Amino acid sequence: MKKLVFLLMVLPTLLFSQTTDSWVRFAVQFDFYGPSESNFFMVEDTIQGDTVMFHAPTVPYEYLDTVININSGSYVVTLTDSYGDGWLSQNPAWFKMMNDCQGQIINFDPLTMQFFTLDTLVNILPCAPPVYGCTDPIALNFDSSASIDDGSCQFIQGCMNPNAANYDSTAGELPNGIIVPGGTCNLTGRQVLEFIYQVNSGLLMVLTFLLIVMTLQF
Repeated sequence: MKKLVFLLMVLPTLLFSQTTDSWVRFAVQFDFYGPSESNFFMVEDTIQGDTVMFHAPTVPYEYLDTVININSGSYVVTLTDSYGDGWLSQNPAWFKMMNDCQGQIINFDPLTMQFFTLDTLVNILPCAPPVYGCTDPIALNFDSSASIDDGSCQFIQGCMNPNAANYDSTAGELPNGIIVPGGTCNLTGRQVLEFIYQVNSGLLMVLTFLLIVMTLQF
C-alpha cells in the first residue's frame, strides 16, 4: 500500500518533468503597429501541433530578445499581421531565430515582405544549452565561451574622447560628467573653446528657431 501511494505521488513528476535537448533564441524587432496587428508563434510540425512559443507586442516598436528550451525536431514558425501589409512602418522591423549549433535559422533582416501570415518550416537539431556571460571583448570579465550576454560586463572607466589629453584607449565606460577641464576628460584650451562654441552655436540655433516660430504665430 505504501509503495502504491509513493508511486501515485511520484507519477505526476515523472510525467511532466520532461527534459529538452535543444534551444533557440529569438531576436525580434516589431513595427509601430505591432500591438494592434502583429504576433508570432512556433508550433511542432506534428499532428498534435503543440505551441512552444507565442508572443504579441504590447508597445510600438517593441524589441524581444529571449531564449526558449525545446526538443529537436520540425517546427513551423508563423508571423502574422492582421492588416495584411506585413511589419512595415517608418522604422524597419526584423525577425531572427538562432542557436549556437545552427547559427541563423531564420534571418528576416530587414523584414520587408507584405503578408497576413508568413510561415517558415524549420528543423531544430540537438544543441547543448547556451553559455551565459559577458560577450563584450573590451570588458574586464569578457568570456569568450559565452554566446548570450547576461549584463555582467565590467569596464575600465575613463576618458573616451580621443581629442582629450587624458584619453584612455582601454576605457570602455565613460564616468558621469561633462567634457570640461577637471571633469571626465581634460581638453586643451583650444578644444574647450571649440566645445563651448559648439554648445553656444546649438543654443543660438534653437533660440533663432523659437524666435521665427513666435514671429509666425503673431
